[in-house]
Parts: sequence; structure tokens; C-alpha cells
Amino acid sequence: MNWVFRNCWTVGFLLATNAPSAEQPVHPDITVWIYNYAGIDGEALARAKEAAGRILSRAGTEAEWVDCPVMASEVDKYPDCVRLPQFLGLVLRLRPGSAPKSLVGRSTVFGYALIPEGGGFGTYADVYAGGADLLANGGESLRGVMLGHLMAHELGHLLLGTSKHSAAGIMRSPWSGLETERAAQGRLLFNRAEAESMRTNLAARLRHQ
Repeated sequence: MNWVFRNCWTVGFLLATNAPSAEQPVHPDITVWIYNYAGIDGEALARAKEAAGRILSRAGTEAEWVDCPVMASEVDKYPDCVRLPQFLGLVLRLRPGSAPKSLVGRSTVFGYALIPEGGGFGTYADVYAGGADLLANGGESLRGVMLGHLMAHELGHLLLGTSKHSAAGIMRSPWSGLETERAAQGRLLFNRAEAESMRTNLAARLRHQ
């Protein structure tokens, strides 16, 4: 199967659009396996999960986060990561620094998702921690928040099943200082159409589970 890289997160302009609140389901809709190759500290990673989880929840999708090993010697400590992810499981790899320019073509790309060209369900996405550092602009408390927004964006590509970006909201790319400010305030979200599409695609994933 051929794959395309979805390059995300450069600097530009947008107007953020809030998605509607949805009723909270009893059980998580998706499980996200996190591989912390970037060595993000526990506090910042917790903030990132909280921010990403809130954004997804506002779109009607509940996520369960599972920390996974980054070294072979740690495998036994993470039994929940032994099984392979199914259609409702996504793999998110946190990488150090910035995306290699040779891979994505630009030095300002903060992450990408792997979307099957011929259809099907994408499972893997990468986020580069250097992007969160840049967006936080030295604000240590904002680092995890910005990382969470980058995580939500890339997971959004997988859940929407597309490499396309929107004209507004968290799926807009590129970003400008306005988007960064809205992200810091917790007001950068999926729009209504994206939220509905994500729920439709989740139902399709569940049928294949």
C-alpha cells in the first residue's frame, strides 16, 4: 500500500471556529498508543494529553491514552502495548526536535500523519516536540498545551481520513500568532463538520473492528 505524508504546522493565518459540545460517552471511542521518543517529561505530557483529550471530547470523541515503551528493555513494563492496534487504536509517536527537511520538504513542519492513498484507515502519526517549544515561545507551562494541540491536529487527520486542511479551526494550516494565542486559551477546536465527519468515520472503523 502506498502512503502519503501529511505535512502540517507552518506559520500563517486563520480564524478559529469552535466545535459544539457533545454528550460524553461512557467508554472511550479510541485508544491512542503514545511512544515518547522525545523524552517529554511527565508533567508536560500529562498537560498534552489533557489538552488533546479536551479538544477531541469537544468534537464528540473520547480518547484513552496508553504510554508505550521506546526501548526493547522496557517492553515487559507496558503489557497494554504488546497487542497490535486495531481500527479503533491509533499510534502517536512523539519525536525530538523538528521534522527532517529531507522528509517533509520544509523546516517548519511540526508533524505528519500517514494516510493510505487507496482508502482505508490511517493508524500512525508523528509529532515533533520542537514545534511545541516554538509555539510556546519559552513558556514552560504552555509547552504541554501546545504539544496537545499538535497531537489533536495529527490525530484529526487520522480520524477524518484525509490529508486535507480546513479554512478555520485546529485543522487549518498554516498557523499564525492568532492561532497560537487561541490554542493557549483553549479556543482552537474542530469545527462542526469535522466533528460530524470524525464520528461517521469512527462508526466505519467500528464496523471493521
